[in-house]
Amino acid sequence: MLKISLFLIFTVAKVRAYEITGGSADTLIVAGERLELSCEIDGEYDFCSWSYSDDTWACLTNVNADGEELPCEDQERATITGTEGSCTLGLEDISLDDQGEFTCLVAKIEGTEVVKSVHLINVEVAMPAGVEFGGDIADVEDKWMLLEDEEVTFSCHGNGGTPAAEVLGFVGSDEGINEDEDAALDETMLEELENGDDDRLLDITKEFTFTPSREDCGKYLKCSAKQMNADGELLFEDVPQIFKQIMVVYPPQPHDEEHSAGFNEETGEP
Repeated sequence: MLKISLFLIFTVAKVRAYEITGGSADTLIVAGERLELSCEIDGEYDFCSWSYSDDTWACLTNVNADGEELPCEDQERATITGTEGSCTLGLEDISLDDQGEFTCLVAKIEGTEVVKSVHLINVEVAMPAGVEFGGDIADVEDKWMLLEDEEVTFSCHGNGGTPAAEVLGFVGSDEGINEDEDAALDETMLEELENGDDDRLLDITKEFTFTPSREDCGKYLKCSAKQMNADGELLFEDVPQIFKQIMVVYPPQPHDEEHSAGFNEETGEP
C-alpha cells in the first residue's frame, strides 16, 4: 500500500510540475481571417505541439526556440510560437476546411517518461449567406402588381451560409432596409435545410404574408439575411439585402360629390 501511495504522489507531483491552466475557448471565426489559438502553461516544459483533427497536420516547437515563430512543416499557412507561459498557433486565411478540433499538447521529459498536458479547442468557420426571393415575386422583372386588400405570400431564402442566417422581411418607402422606419412583415413559415452543394452550409427559407393598401403603392418589399455570433453581434457588416417595388391596383372609386351643370331655360345658356 505504501509503494502504491508513493507512486501516486510522485505521479501527481510530476503532472503538476507543469500543466496547461487555460487558453483559447471554442471559437467562431469568419472565413478569410487569421486564426490564433493559445494555451497557457504553468511551469517549465520541453516541447509543445499544435495539431488539427486527429493529427491531419501538426506543428512543433521546443524550449530552445523561446519566443521564436516557427513555420509548420505540414501546413504552410501555420506557425507556432512557444514562450515561458504560453504556446500559440497562427493559421492564415481560415476556410471551412479548417473547421474542427485543434489540440495543444505540452510535454516534459522526466527521466524515461514523457509527461503530457492537453487542451482541446473546437473551431467553427462562418461563411456569408446570400439572399433571394422565392414564389411569384421572384418571377417579376420590374414591379410587382398587387390588388388592393388581397393578401399575397412570398418567400425569402438565406442560402449557402453558416451559421444559419436570420432572414427578415419588411415593407418600406425606400429601396434600402431601415429597421427603425420600415414595417416588419408577418412570418408564416420557417425552414432550415443543408445546402445542396455543401452540407456544411445551411439554407434558410422564410415565408411572409402582406396585404397591400392603396397607401402601399410604390413602396418596396424587402428581405435581409443577418448572421450573428453567440453574443448577438453581426459577423458580416455588409448584410445582404434584396427589394422589389410594388404597385397596388384598385377599382375606380366613386366621386365624393356629384357635379351637374346648370341650365338657363330662358337664355339656353349653361
